[in-house]
Amino acid sequence: MALLGRIKMTKKIIQTRTAKLWLREEGIIQCEVKPNIRNELIDVIEMIDAGRVLGGGTKAPVLMDIRKAGGVSRDGRVYFSGHEACQIVSATAILIESKISQMIATFFLGFNRVPYPIQIFTRENEAVEWLKKSKPVVV
Repeated sequence: MALLGRIKMTKKIIQTRTAKLWLREEGIIQCEVKPNIRNELIDVIEMIDAGRVLGGGTKAPVLMDIRKAGGVSRDGRVYFSGHEACQIVSATAILIESKISQMIATFFLGFNRVPYPIQIFTRENEAVEWLKKSKPVVV
């Protein structure tokens, strides 16, 4: 389901209602979730569409910064672990800062199994180093 009409793209940064996404020079898609906004299914679909644009036809590693996130609906979590995401994601590093966000991320991982590597980090540099090992795959 493409929703690119709702997405604002300037240079190589894509802004959605709930996130800012860009392609880092290492070939990693970074998704920074905006503070205190709950992500609904429509928001997750927009993030996946933005990732598809930024990845340019390849599976890419994703750095998901949820340090200030306001949560994700159940439908959104299911979509993140579904077919559409699997077509564009080679690995995901989830960046968290608190015990609460670690519980949310652990809960997500426990109930929404994904067929690609996924890891939780508190330090961005460690997350980036881990993601560099995940090579993009042409789809």
